[in-house]
Formats: sequence, C-alpha cells, structure tokens
Amino acid sequence: MLPSPLAVLLLRPSDPASVPTFYEARAGAASSCNNIRVLFLTALLLCDFCTELGGVSGSGISGTSGSASPNLPPHWLAWSRSMRTVRVAQGVLRGRVLSVRSSSVSTRLREVEVFLGVPYAAPPTNRLRFHPPQPPASWEGERELTKMPPSCIQAFPNISGGQEQLSARMSTARLNYLRKIQPTVDDSNQNEDCLYLNIYVPAAPQMAESRQLPVFVVLSAGDSYLWGSGNHVDGSMTAAYSNVIVVSINYRLGVFGFLSSGSPSSSSNVGLQDQLIALRWLRANLGAFGGDRDKVTLAGAGRAAAMAHLLAINIRAADLFRRLVLVGGSALSSWAVCTDGLEQALLLAHALGCKPNRSSPNLESTMECFRERPADEIARASLALQVPDHLCGPFGPTPDGDMVPLDVYEALHSESRQASFAKLDLIVGVTKWESLQLFNDYQRVHGIEPTFKERTLRTLIRNLYVYHQNEIFFSVSNEYTNWSRGESSTLDVLQDTADALSDSTVVAPAIELATLHSHLTSIGKFQRSTHLFVFSYQSSSCDYSHLYSCTPGAEDAFNFLLGVPLIETLSNTNYSRQDAQVSELMLNYINNFLRTG
Repeated sequence: MLPSPLAVLLLRPSDPASVPTFYEARAGAASSCNNIRVLFLTALLLCDFCTELGGVSGSGISGTSGSASPNLPPHWLAWSRSMRTVRVAQGVLRGRVLSVRSSSVSTRLREVEVFLGVPYAAPPTNRLRFHPPQPPASWEGERELTKMPPSCIQAFPNISGGQEQLSARMSTARLNYLRKIQPTVDDSNQNEDCLYLNIYVPAAPQMAESRQLPVFVVLSAGDSYLWGSGNHVDGSMTAAYSNVIVVSINYRLGVFGFLSSGSPSSSSNVGLQDQLIALRWLRANLGAFGGDRDKVTLAGAGRAAAMAHLLAINIRAADLFRRLVLVGGSALSSWAVCTDGLEQALLLAHALGCKPNRSSPNLESTMECFRERPADEIARASLALQVPDHLCGPFGPTPDGDMVPLDVYEALHSESRQASFAKLDLIVGVTKWESLQLFNDYQRVHGIEPTFKERTLRTLIRNLYVYHQNEIFFSVSNEYTNWSRGESSTLDVLQDTADALSDSTVVAPAIELATLHSHLTSIGKFQRSTHLFVFSYQSSSCDYSHLYSCTPGAEDAFNFLLGVPLIETLSNTNYSRQDAQVSELMLNYINNFLRTG
C-alpha cells in the first residue's frame, strides 16, 4: 500500500515494452519544499524526500585459465590467477580475475578481481564462541584466495518435501529464493570459522594503489536473523558495470550471533560486533585494494537493513561509512529488535538439556554447557523455537545499551546519535507489497478469512503494545477495511491485512526515518541527501493470472540494485530483457549515489 502522504504524479511509457525511462515532474505551489523531484521508472518510484511530506501532491563469466571451485556460483565458469598481490595488515593476498560480459548492456564491462574469503577476525570457535570478535592472525607468505569461505552456522529453513506440502508453508517466490541460496548455506558449507569478506574489485591494466574507488558494503540477511550468507551476494556485475568495489560480509547469525544470556562473560549482539570490526578492517585496508575509505556505503535489505541502521546510529561506528541504503526495513521496524532474548535463551537451554540456575539473574552457568555442545545441535534446537515472521526472534539484535540502544526510538532523538546519523547520505526503499511475502501460495490466490486477519493483527498488537490492546486492534481493523466495497471478499481481506502489516512494520517506519533524517540534515551543518523509493516493478517472469501471485520483496528490489538481472545465466531465475533494462537504470541510480550522495 502506498502511504497516502506520498501522492505523486505517475508517468508511464506509452508502450510497456519500450525501454523504461525516467520522467521528472515538479511539485505544485502547495508544496512547502523547493524543487522536489518525482522520478518514476516503469513501476519504480524514486523521489527526493523533503522535510514535510505533505508537499509531495546474458552474463557469462570466463577466464583464460583455471577452473571454478565446487562451491562457486554456477555462472562463474572459469577464471584466471591475478597478476598482482595485495598487502593488507595481516599479510599478502592474491585473488582471481573474472571476465564479465552481458548482452543486456551497451557499456563495456570491466574485468573484476575477486578476493574470496579475506579474514577480518579470528575464528570464533571453542572458548571464543558467543564472545566478541578478536583481531585476525597474521600469516607468512602469500595467501591464495581460490574458493568461497564457509557460511556461518545457521538454522536454514527445511525446504525438502513435495511442492504441495511446501506451498502450504510459503509462497513459491520465497521457496525459489531459498532454493537459490541454499547451496551457499547447506551443511557442507557451514562452519563456525566463518568471519570472512568477499571483495570484488574492478580490474585495470595497471592496478595503481592511488585509485580511489567508491566502496559498496553489503550486509546479507534477507527476511531472517537466523540464516543467510555473504556468499550469495554476487558483486561482480556491480563492480564491472559501475567501477566500484563491492564487499559482502559473513557474520554470525541466529543463536551464535545474538544469544542474550545476561551474563558478563558472554556478550549479546556479537553478530553486530562482527559487522563493526569488519568495517574497521575495511577502513584500515581499503587503500590496498584501491578503495576510498571516505566513500563507503553500507547497505542491506530486510533484517540486514535494520542492522545497517543500528550501526548507523552507533557512535562506535562513526566515520566508518559515509552513506546508507536501507531496503525493506530499518531499526524502527517492529521486528528489528528482540525484547525477549533471555526467555528464548532459557527455552533453548531446556531443549539442549542445559539446566539454568533459577536463582541466577543470568545464564552464566548455562553458557559453559552451550559451549560444550556441537554447533549443529545448537542450530537445530534453535530452529524449533517458532516466532511469526513479522516479529523479531527467536534470536536477533537485543537491547544492551551498547550495540543496540535500550530504546531505539529515544536513541534516534538523542543528540549524540543524531549527530552520527545526520552525517550520512540516505536512501530508504520499500516495496509496494512488503508483507505479501508472509502468505503462502493458496492464500495469495484465494485470499484469507476475516478470522485469520483478526488473529494476525491481534498477535502483532499484543507484541507491540502493552496497554489498550483491544482499542488499538479495533482502530487498526477499522482503518484497514475498505467500507466502500460493501461485503469484502477473501482477497479484499488479504489485501487489508497485508497493508496493515506492511505499514506497521516497514512503510510507516521508513517514512518516519526519512522525515527525521531530512529534518536533521536541513538544520545541521552537514548538507546530506535523503531519498525514498517505492519498488513495485513485477518481473516479466511472473505469473500474472493472479494479482498477488508474484510480488517483489526487499530482496528482489535489492537484486535489481545489484544488477542481478543482467546476469543471464543465474540458476532458478528467468529474467527478461526488460528486467535487465530496469536493473541497469537502478544500477545507474545507485552508482550516482555511491559517488555523490
């Protein structure tokens, strides 16, 4: 649902099959903002955000020699050994060079030098499990980077079984997404020794260290704090097309990254601390790769967007990045911060047979038991702790007064955290149907009953509010019912429910965040930009026989920003030429932002 304050002029190409183009319109005299630009790209809305909202009336990759490692993406057919080495603080690295091509773009694509598995911290194993990351060890000689690093230990959803059984649990779009990333996170590719970076650098005939390229750092979590991997972020097209350095980060997830024990011997939010130390490592070493450490952009979609935002308001991360891209989430989203971490830890302790000391205010005695258990056993036990997807949990960022404020909303209005946030250029993006991803195929085709809507909204409100829950429920239910329709069909009920979930969890927080940022930059000494976009483009590979059968989520929008549709040989994906054209326009948009804000 498009928020009502964003009433905009939508201009479309007369021929839907024609190349999508940008159109520009000026706001009328009713606007209290000057020179508001409304940019509309097919079904993609891009607009500069003003202080007052009321005024807005086939890529193959080949090399000359070498062969691909078994766990590399299937479209990395071959690559060659890099002719140069890179010296970082811990030692010497040698990467591989990919030749990137695409019939969908007219621009000549650069070769890309890939450094897979660059260690940014010591392995968090044995006694270091659940502890903050420690500095990486140095090495002697040359370290050849020839394969993807392991993904962190995680509880990946079970997607085995028949299609009918799976369709009852999730949408086909989500199932296809999970199948696409599963090879990078299956059991054979998981390890606690997982704190590594993948770095994609545009190659040049003379790789002079004096080059100062913008850097695009991508956090990968998608729609869960429990699973994901930087390995399924393919930065090759972005680096080749935009001449920027792309970095993906592997960090601890789920119980290993966000166990809240209340114990002084173990730290909460070590997954966020992994990201922080990775950014510090990059600031110290980007120059060796030709990167400009003062032009770093941090980006994430879904849960990763919330974590990126938490870093943006953390004083410890000040000056580690200059720009921020948040798609489909923020620290203000209702699912961004988990407030019942200790309760979930107690449930996990019982599941593992680690009996907690009831007289202790924390799990100090239980942590030793957790450290002695095999990692895969802990991950499996955590998967049994079920929490609805539109809520936080069972394990995620937990208020600790350090990495995560005790109250995010109050923190955003504190002077010290505002100063850090106001120094950043900002893009906030949402998709038109944010919460439709939560419904399975049958529900998206046939709709839902009013009783299901009531249960869903009551669960949401019970977890968001302490007082006046009944009054809030009736108010929300009334607001998200189109009374002009007369009797609502089950599809109408689905749309109303999805709109309520989308607005409460993502859209309203995004508008509030963009408004706050625009206000801070307008009154402060830092002249920074604020942008908001709504992504509603449906890929031409979608089945349009049902309105809601194929709706984009945050990860879909983020893939278009990364240029994934230009990579024509990706498995489980059938992008069209029009998809590639939309993605290329978004690449140009993000390329400008990476350089100038």
